[in-house]
Amino acid sequence: MNTKPIISVVIGALLLVGIAAAPATAGSRERGRFEGFALGFGAAVLGHALIHQHHPAERYQAPVDRRPPAPERYHHRRDGHRKTPAYRNQPKHRYHHRRGHWELKRIWVPPAVKKDWKPGHRNRRGRWIPGRWIEVPVSEGHWKKERVWVVGK
Repeated sequence: MNTKPIISVVIGALLLVGIAAAPATAGSRERGRFEGFALGFGAAVLGHALIHQHHPAERYQAPVDRRPPAPERYHHRRDGHRKTPAYRNQPKHRYHHRRGHWELKRIWVPPAVKKDWKPGHRNRRGRWIPGRWIEVPVSEGHWKKERVWVVGK
């Protein structure tokens, strides 16, 4: 037995029952008009967007710079024969250093500690010891080499 015709008949019957039952629901006439207008307007907007989706006039195009390129700045060389761009004949920038030099110095880095709360407790004899803040070492102190600028005369 073929099940495709049976499924199509059942789906068709359900659709017919759904369509036939829709007008039987009572409601406001104005509400129905507004819903019809909203559905029609939405369909029109969606259809317009789908139809004009690839219209070339609505695509974004980057603006084209129509100005002519700036002319290169030339100047005459001292021999007067060739013209070269101005940036090629500029003197190299000379850095003026301060007097002094770098030295390696040993610097002591103190140990790092953090404060931690030690809650109250009883000792071995049963005596109550109240809680207090204690310093817990995080890292040990050590020597560190660091570059230091020493100003000369």
